Formats: sequence, structure tokens, C-alpha cells
Amino acid sequence: MGSQIQIRKPDTKGQPRRGIYLVPSLFTVGTLVCGYIAILSTLKMEFDYAAKAIGWGALFDILDGRIARLTHSTSDFGQQFDSLADVITFGVAPAFLAFAWGVRPVEEVFGTQLVQHLRPGAAGVIAGIVHWAKYPVNDWIYESVWLAVVGLLAFLMVSRLRYHTFKTLDLRRRRPYFAIIIIGIVAYAIWAYSEPVLLTLTLTYSLSGPLARLTSRLRPQPHAPEEVHVA
Repeated sequence: MGSQIQIRKPDTKGQPRRGIYLVPSLFTVGTLVCGYIAILSTLKMEFDYAAKAIGWGALFDILDGRIARLTHSTSDFGQQFDSLADVITFGVAPAFLAFAWGVRPVEEVFGTQLVQHLRPGAAGVIAGIVHWAKYPVNDWIYESVWLAVVGLLAFLMVSRLRYHTFKTLDLRRRRPYFAIIIIGIVAYAIWAYSEPVLLTLTLTYSLSGPLARLTSRLRPQPHAPEEVHVA
């Protein structure tokens, strides 16, 4: 009998299917579309819709990274595409919204360079304030305060303060029932009372960096072990 040649199929166990690589990119597209909608809504003077679009973009931005890690479908293209979406949705869109909503009347006095250094955390604060206030400010005093707030947010985002990123949240880890209940309550509160709840959450997040740095400095440091000299 002649020898039989067996053709071994490549071992694809543990490797994601080719189509699975598109799933995280779809959420990245959602982030990019939200930024585009936010810019268009700002041009139409629909500031609340622009703030909501930035909020949805932040949600999509959290999900795309988590899904890419869960499905083991990270790629160089996905990282570059995600960076592009972040620039549009959390850089251009919130800066444009902050300028049109409360900075434009005082631009000749103070300038607008401070709104060029924003990240998702600062974008969330801007969106939360605009969503809570609805109507743009018309008094130069409030406009100056708004410009100072945007400048402070820009400083916090480029500083060395550490902020927790929800992209590192492990969705496969088991959570206690109490945590699930809290998440459900927060989700319902956002749905029913979105204006004050989102404003509180975004402001709390923006203050978490300075508070963490302050508590770390006030916390007593452990003493170094004494050296023992052996005769």
C-alpha cells in the first residue's frame, strides 16, 4: 500500500476569525461619527445635541478598546484609527463647542489657545456643563469664568496627574451583586435625570486627579527599614 500524505490544517484554535477584527473598528466609527455630529450640531447652534453626541462618543470610545482586548483583535490600524477618532471627538468637537457656547464673545480679549489641549475627561466636563445649562452664556463675567474653567481643564489634561481610564476595565471579571445594583441605579439616574447626574459625574472625574495627588501626599509614608550592622 502506498503511503498516504496527510495534509494538516493550520491550528486556528484561539485565533479570532477574520471578521472579528471589524467589530472594534465599528465602535471606533461610532466615536468618529459622534464627533462629526457634535461639530454639525454646534454649527447649527444646537449645543445640547452636540454635548449628547460627545457623551455617546465617550461611551463608544470605552467599548472599542475593551471589545478589542476581549476578542484579541487589536491591530496597529485599529490603534491609529482610534487615535484619529479621539482627536476629532475629544479634541476638535469639544473645543469647538466650548468656543461657540461660551468663549466667542471674549475671544478678542483673552484668545482661544486654551481650548486646544483637551482629552476625553475634559470633553466630558464641557459636554456635561453644556447639557446641564442648555443655553449659552451671554454675560461677559460668566464668559470669562467659562474660559477660566476650560483653561483649567486643559491644564489638568496635560499635567502629570493620573486619571483612571475605563478602557482597562476587565469585563470578564466577576462583579459582586452590590456593584451591579449600583451600576443599574447610576444608569437609571442618567436616563431619568441626565443633566445633574452627568454634570456631577464629569466634575467628580475631573477632580479625582488632584484629589488623588493630595491624598497621596497627606498619607503617611512607611518608614525605611533600619540598617543592621553585623560586627
